Amino acid sequence: GVKITDWFRWEGNIVVSRNKIQNYKQYIDLYDNQTEWNGIGQDSVCGDVTIAFSPTVTAMSLFTFDIAGFIGTIQTNVVGRQFLDNTMDEHAMLKPYTTTNVNLQYNFPMKKWLGNRRSVPDVKLLCQINNIFNSKYASNGGAEASRFADGSRCTWYYAQAGINVHAGFVVQW
Repeated sequence: GVKITDWFRWEGNIVVSRNKIQNYKQYIDLYDNQTEWNGIGQDSVCGDVTIAFSPTVTAMSLFTFDIAGFIGTIQTNVVGRQFLDNTMDEHAMLKPYTTTNVNLQYNFPMKKWLGNRRSVPDVKLLCQINNIFNSKYASNGGAEASRFADGSRCTWYYAQAGINVHAGFVVQW
């Protein structure tokens, strides 16, 4: 990270990795279509494969503003493509995605306003805005260990929320 001024800083990270299983072997049942499910044989996946749910790239960037009781952050996360199983099948893959969240917090100077007394509480207002660009993405899912003659698979995905807002306050003595 870098502290650019007394009230503004930037932090970030990036991870680039290759996560492999060496000499992997999996047998896959083949079916004619999704209507009949008539078995037509087996196929196999052999060799070095990428481990399921292991993106090659993940990254984060965080900008923080801290001015006179106001704290704001803008956090962006990047996640590369991920396979739903160890077959490296393009039909069973999570697409890469990027999300940006904004967090806002204001600390009221209650002790300053009401005198520096022990009975004066600390009061904070909080607001969190997630996925501010309303990205359409799935962060998890799964796949049947079988395949159809046309190469397709039965897969499912867990779609994530679009833009959403959470707000609250904290009173602390």
